[in-house]
Amino acid sequence: MRDQSFSAKNFRYISEAEKRKGRVYDQKLFPSVKAKTDVLRDLIQEAKDFRKRHTGKYSASDQAIFDDIKRRREEARSDRDNTLLEELEKVSHQVSKRSFQVNLI
Repeated sequence: MRDQSFSAKNFRYISEAEKRKGRVYDQKLFPSVKAKTDVLRDLIQEAKDFRKRHTGKYSASDQAIFDDIKRRREEARSDRDNTLLEELEKVSHQVSKRSFQVNLI
């Protein structure tokens, strides 16, 4: 049976499941995550463009440039993931409060 607490880990699991269905709520709910995702998207595109321009085996200088792009891309991915986790921690903290309630009407 799955853990049913309102932890950031569980919210992350729900978020990933929704993304697989094509529903990306993270960027709608958290502007900071959207900004970091945009930066990551630009770096991914930069890597793709570099590969298109440099077909075949890279020279030593081209490899160094590509390695730097990959490093920045992975840092941006990590930064985005950490920002999402921080936002989900905030939500988890709010939802776990004893005074939290949801009005359905």
